[in-house]
Amino acid sequence: MNEEREIKLLMLDKQADKIGDLLVEFLNMPAEGCDYTLRICDSYGDGLSMLDGVDIALVELDLTKEYFAPGDRDFLPGINEENAGYRFLTHLKKEYTDIKVVMLVDYPACEDTPSEMSEILNKGADGYIVKPFVISKLVEEIQRLS
Repeated sequence: MNEEREIKLLMLDKQADKIGDLLVEFLNMPAEGCDYTLRICDSYGDGLSMLDGVDIALVELDLTKEYFAPGDRDFLPGINEENAGYRFLTHLKKEYTDIKVVMLVDYPACEDTPSEMSEILNKGADGYIVKPFVISKLVEEIQRLS
């Protein structure tokens, strides 16, 4: 009998509490070979304290406007990125090199902007999903990185 591999996810998104349970249910369907667990938060600052042991981070990237939860405006001040999502990505790639990162990109910002999608990958993301998305596409991306 093969032992399942545990994959720990962190989802940092203002909609995480609405889709988190459904995402884990899809990921843990039989015969996948992995046991997925999910931590959720809606603040970049809170996300910083939840990174230990995480394998894959799903990080909101709002390119239309800066998204601030309390405390996000000034977090990681030493990183020269205007967008909080990019600051978080830069921190992850510098301090947590083993964590794979999927950026969850708000739709209006990326319509007809393939250069922005290239920029996301150039900044170190391992992938991205454009919101709104079909849950199966996010599941496929997570499984690809697992």
